[in-house]
Amino acid sequence: MRSQVKLLVAVGFGVVLILIVTESTRRILRVVPEKKAVSSQVSGQINAAPKRRLSSRARLSLSEGEWQRRAEGILYGDLDDLQKGHALAQVLPHLPEDEQTSVTGEFALSLEDDSFAGAAGPMLFNARTGGAVMNALMADTLSRPNTVKLPLLLEVARTPGHPKAADATSLLELYLDGDFGRDWKKWEAALEKELRKNPD
Repeated sequence: MRSQVKLLVAVGFGVVLILIVTESTRRILRVVPEKKAVSSQVSGQINAAPKRRLSSRARLSLSEGEWQRRAEGILYGDLDDLQKGHALAQVLPHLPEDEQTSVTGEFALSLEDDSFAGAAGPMLFNARTGGAVMNALMADTLSRPNTVKLPLLLEVARTPGHPKAADATSLLELYLDGDFGRDWKKWEAALEKELRKNPD
């Protein structure tokens, strides 16, 4: 009799234990997929953001690098001076300012006096040329002989809206020892007179 009671108690206890384990298992099975889904979602968000940022930076780096390579190809390629000047005018605005200065300076230094006006003049005379490029070209212009420098300064001075017009006019006043306002014929006459006396 006692053995039967013990058996019944054991069976009952076993059933209860099975029910408890089964219910716990069900809860665990419900929670785990939810945690996995949340974890997967968070992980995806974390991983996706850096990839987008890196991709953007890579595109920017490649873009700048490509323009730099184009500039170098123009500088060291087989184009003549006039072609180089025209090609660089298209590329320089896409470079950072410090690169614009260095590339323009290197281009200007490569030009002989007799080709400087033709190759660099279009950028120098263009009022929309960027400040870094303009400053580099003006600096090189001032190192040239009077036969190159003075006609270029006169052209800059009389170009409407040119950002260096006032500077060019002030320099002409010093070189030509006179101020003729907006009378460009008088400026031209004074320039020709000065070049006959001091061509260099």
